[in-house]
Amino acid sequence: MRKILPLLPLLFFLNVNAQEQVTDTEIAKSLLGQPYYQVNTILDSLNVYYVEHLPNGLKSDKRVYSIANSNDDVKVYRLFLSDVSKKIIKIVINFRHDDINHLKDLSTVFGASDFHVGTYSTDVTFK
Repeated sequence: MRKILPLLPLLFFLNVNAQEQVTDTEIAKSLLGQPYYQVNTILDSLNVYYVEHLPNGLKSDKRVYSIANSNDDVKVYRLFLSDVSKKIIKIVINFRHDDINHLKDLSTVFGASDFHVGTYSTDVTFK
C-alpha cells in the first residue's frame, strides 16, 4: 500500500489531463443536423467552453456562438437553423488570419462544404 500512495497524485494528474482532443471539424460535425435545443448538451458532452451571443437583430434562423476547441482557440460559429424543425442545417466557422493557432487549425479542417477566404479571415462552411 505504501508503494501505491506516492503514485496517486500522478494517476490523478494523468486522468485529469487525458481528455480527448476535440477539433473544430468534430464540433461542427457533432452539431450538424441536430435540433437547436440540444446544442448546449452536445457542447457540454464534448467538454468544450462556449458562450452563445444574443441574437441582437439577427433573424431567428441564425445563432452565433464562441466555442473553444481542445487547444483553447476560440472561434466564432454561426449556426443556421431550418425554418420549421429548427435543426442546424449549416455551420460557418470563422478562422482569423492574425492568429497563428487559427491558421494551424485551418490546415486540419476536413469534410467542409465550402471555403471563403477573405482579407482578414477564412470562413469554413459545413452543410
